[in-house]
Amino acid sequence: MGTRSRSWQDTQTATPPRTAIERIAYRNAIIASNQEKATATVAALGSRAPLIYGRVQTKGLIGSVQAVQFEGGYYLTMLAMRRREITAIEELVAAGETSNIERSDYLGTATQGVDPWLAATVPGYADTLRGTFNQRAIAIAYSVLKIQSTDNFPSAPTAVIRGLKLYDPRTGIVVYSTNPALILADVLVRSGETIDWTASLPAINYCDEEVGSAPRWTCSLVINSPADVYDHVEMLRAYAHCLIDHTATGLRLVPDNATNVSRALTSSHILAGSLTITRPARRETPTYVRVGFTDTDPPAGKTGGPWGTAYATAAHAGLATNTVPWIEGAVSLPGIQDFQEASRSAMSD
Repeated sequence: MGTRSRSWQDTQTATPPRTAIERIAYRNAIIASNQEKATATVAALGSRAPLIYGRVQTKGLIGSVQAVQFEGGYYLTMLAMRRREITAIEELVAAGETSNIERSDYLGTATQGVDPWLAATVPGYADTLRGTFNQRAIAIAYSVLKIQSTDNFPSAPTAVIRGLKLYDPRTGIVVYSTNPALILADVLVRSGETIDWTASLPAINYCDEEVGSAPRWTCSLVINSPADVYDHVEMLRAYAHCLIDHTATGLRLVPDNATNVSRALTSSHILAGSLTITRPARRETPTYVRVGFTDTDPPAGKTGGPWGTAYATAAHAGLATNTVPWIEGAVSLPGIQDFQEASRSAMSD
């Protein structure tokens, strides 16, 4: 197996640019009504709203909790924040069931206004959660929940979300997509890179190739942990099954599949000492691969999850005849949500 160059990206020690939520502070909110209590942890000062790609079930950050007394009890106003414009907040989930808590959703659009519930309950509140970051207009996607019973109080509000809209060079517009090559390109652009969109079309189209009745490769995941940009990119390359190459006009995504030879390489094309080729020992090559992926089917008796983990496997034909040793390898790919796709990944690994 060849060692792939990392020269496309200098080491960075932060996630792709995301907006820090500076206005929220860590505290616990305890609301009492008729001797009952409910507790929720509000996000810490400086918490970062996550990047959400594809369709995921995820916990939101609680930005604030406001208790307002009215006849018969209390209600709470809470913000569950997410970064930039998303496509939809499909449903709220509590204790594995679809929740009927009253809510207002804001998708992080450039035109979203002040929430009337917050304006009515928080003195002087006039925040649209829109602004400018790194000389770029941004907005926060969030939900405001009105909870009239502490029985329905979610300690960590969980929602099914269709995430960020992505630029698609094939149409020239920004649309919802689970194409991992487009997700990878979005992360690269966020880190300051330029994409050669025309040269990257084969990799984008490769992911969308129809296999059966579904795209060949997809990805739905949440990026919410600080890490080197290179680590995020390498993770997404595994979903997109592509390589990254330099061109005079930017980075080119190259599909990692069989193709026609474009030119013959000889030793005269290689700078002495610049190429190192390694391959794993045969005793280290897995003959049985298990891929963990996200199972979106709710457990029996539940309407809203929680989503779990399922597994797809691939085995070397020689295992059936005892001509190869049993060497098991395991890969976790939570961004995959389809058994057939996970099986293809197991075979390719």
